[in-house]
Amino acid sequence: MNQQEVTGALAGDGRYRLTPYMLEVTDATGTPVAQVDRNEITAVRRQGTTVTVKRRKGGDVVVQGADLDAAGRLEMALGGGSAAVVGQRPRGSGVGTALKWGCGGVVALVVLVVVAVAVGGSNKDAETGTGAAQTSGSAAGGPLTVNIGEPLRLEKDGWVITVTSVRTSPTVQGIFETKQSLGVYLIIEMTLENIGKEAHALDGDRFTLVDSQGRRFPYYREGTIGNGQRELGARINPGLAGPAIIVFDVPRDATGLYLETLRGARVNLGDVPLR
Repeated sequence: MNQQEVTGALAGDGRYRLTPYMLEVTDATGTPVAQVDRNEITAVRRQGTTVTVKRRKGGDVVVQGADLDAAGRLEMALGGGSAAVVGQRPRGSGVGTALKWGCGGVVALVVLVVVAVAVGGSNKDAETGTGAAQTSGSAAGGPLTVNIGEPLRLEKDGWVITVTSVRTSPTVQGIFETKQSLGVYLIIEMTLENIGKEAHALDGDRFTLVDSQGRRFPYYREGTIGNGQRELGARINPGLAGPAIIVFDVPRDATGLYLETLRGARVNLGDVPLR
């Protein structure tokens, strides 16, 4: 292996590749889902297991490490530190020093690409006919879309996701205490069925709530864990299905909500009373 190149396995059978020139992330089919020119990187920040790569142009790339060690190693390979500015790719012996760790092992990571407004709707793999097979609710040429109670079948990713209920609450149980929402908590219950050939996991970072204004809301991790999360983030064996819960904190003026997941596929949540 090139001593200046790092590759690693990602959860869900994806891969990442880090060279002196770019960071590339691919999904289970080998399709690139993110390519970042290292000269475009302005900063690398890590908080716990989350590594955020800031770019001059476009949205951030957020990499969720499987553990603190994995996240810390990727941060080091990118030349980052606490809020470190990287600006340009490493030169000379610095590249070899920063990347040697990756040649001896594989780091399991979960990757979430945070993109600019409206990019989620342009993912070609999510279009009907190029991603999963079309199901009821799909718009011709648009992202795969279903409603509550309808299965969202994602053949390439090996999942069938079915949202079974949506409810709201002003509070949820956190890891250590009851948490008060800043807006209102939206609690979504669903079923995750593994239709692939291998055991794999679907983490909360693969779900984003979006409203009619295009505002994107990541999941509330502490509230999700505190409410049991069930099989969310757990490895499910092929042929099995398990229940999952995910929690979001959203403003009360949000309307037209839908849950976005792999390849930009959507579940319309209908009219959810938030006031």
